[in-house]
Amino acid sequence: MNKNYRDLTIAPFSFLTPSLTTISITMLCLLIPQILLLLISKAFSSVILIAISIFASVCAEFTSNKIRHTNTIFDFTAVVQGLFIGMFIPQNYPMLPVFFIVFLSLLMVKYIFGGNAESWINPVAYTVIIIYFLGISFFPEFLITKMYLETGNPGMQLIQNGDIPVFSANVREPFGMVSKLLISDFSVASVLWGIDGDWMVRYMPENNKFYPTDHCGVLRVKTEEIDTYYLAMALDIVGQQYMFSRTNRASIDRIEEVKLPIPPKPIQDQVVEACQEIDAEFSSSRMTIDEYREKIKEIFIRLQIVDNLSV
Repeated sequence: MNKNYRDLTIAPFSFLTPSLTTISITMLCLLIPQILLLLISKAFSSVILIAISIFASVCAEFTSNKIRHTNTIFDFTAVVQGLFIGMFIPQNYPMLPVFFIVFLSLLMVKYIFGGNAESWINPVAYTVIIIYFLGISFFPEFLITKMYLETGNPGMQLIQNGDIPVFSANVREPFGMVSKLLISDFSVASVLWGIDGDWMVRYMPENNKFYPTDHCGVLRVKTEEIDTYYLAMALDIVGQQYMFSRTNRASIDRIEEVKLPIPPKPIQDQVVEACQEIDAEFSSSRMTIDEYREKIKEIFIRLQIVDNLSV
């Protein structure tokens, strides 16, 4: 007698590993908080690049399904792959080429190796490598070079005999010393600021070498109409009004939105002279950082620059 079963189940058997769909959904749940943090920190360019990468990945998966006569578009693998690829792309990478590079790279990798090439992460790795070599100028330089790798202990080689200070979120004190440069030209002065720590700004004179980490921002003036030392003092004062802090990160996108008062050069020179006297007093006394900032702010008030400091 034949029996008709309406519902089929694999019980009492079970899979040894989670399904690809389950893995994809888990990955998305783990990565969504990171996307939310990017939105909160106003890193919109990074979010847009991630969205473009996801869209390109889904389009590549859809095209691959049509070619191979499969149906894997709904297992969320393409979304996860695009998300991972987008998170590896620097925020200054041109947006328009990203779609075509991700789409063609994923399509080529899936066609050559077949599907996800035994692992969903493989197409991601190949695509990121292609993106890197097509836009290598948009990626930061490697701190570890071939020369250091050949020594067998690159960390020791970088630290040993290091005479270049490393600045992180705390730009007032060096994080350490290395023997490798990230910036090659130090012929002009720089302004350093902490991106994701307590709000700090530092003026770095010309011909002073330093190594900034990804927690340290660097500004340089391209015109003779603005004094770099003045810029550092103004940024410090204005940054306090923007309430930059560990939670309200001073990201590059947020710093680009900051409006600084730029008075005529003679007024800037007066600010610089007065602030340098306070700097000398701060270095030789027990003046607190709050007292130091109040004295700097008084100079801006006295020279009637403070009216332009409202946010």
